[in-house]
Amino acid sequence: MPLARAYPDAEVIAVDLAAPMLRYGHARASGMQVPNLTFMQANAEQLTFAAGHFDFIYSTMFLHETSHQALRGILREVSRLLAPGGLHVHLEQPPYRGMDEFEKFLRDWDCYHNNEPFWTTIHDTRLPELLPQLGFAGDRIFETEIHALVDREMPKVAAEVEDYGRGGMWYAFGSERLP
Repeated sequence: MPLARAYPDAEVIAVDLAAPMLRYGHARASGMQVPNLTFMQANAEQLTFAAGHFDFIYSTMFLHETSHQALRGILREVSRLLAPGGLHVHLEQPPYRGMDEFEKFLRDWDCYHNNEPFWTTIHDTRLPELLPQLGFAGDRIFETEIHALVDREMPKVAAEVEDYGRGGMWYAFGSERLP
C-alpha cells in the first residue's frame, strides 16, 4: 500500500497464493481508500502477464518462506516480467556471512522453533550470485544491508526493551535490468 499511495498513477498489483491474505489486503486498501491497488491470487512462479510487463518488482520477507525450487522459479519469473530499465528489489532476513556465532544461533533457534523451515538454508545462499543463473546476466546486480532506526520517542515498548546490542537489520538484493 505505501507504493500505491506514493505513486497514485501507477498500476500496483499485489500477488499472493493465500486467499485470506488477499482478503485482508483488499479490505485494508479499501478502508484506506487506495484505488490503484489490485489483488491477485496466483503462484508467483507462473504469472499471466506478458514478458517485460513491470518496471518495478518488489518482495518483502517472502523468499525465505519458499523452497529452493520455488525460489528459483520465482526469480526466473521476475526475470521474464521485468522490463528493460526496470528494477527488482527483495527485502529479506540477512545472510549469515560475517555474522557472529551468537547471532547465528539466535536466528537458527527461530528457524527451528518458530516454523521457519526454509530460512535454515536460504541464509547461506548467495542470492546475488544466483541471479545470473536465473536470467539476470548482464544486469546491474546489487546487495546491501539496511539498518533499522529505533525512534526512542515511540510508545514505551521501544524505549524499555533491551535489544542486547542486536539492532534490527534487513538485507536487500536485486538488480537493474539494463535497457
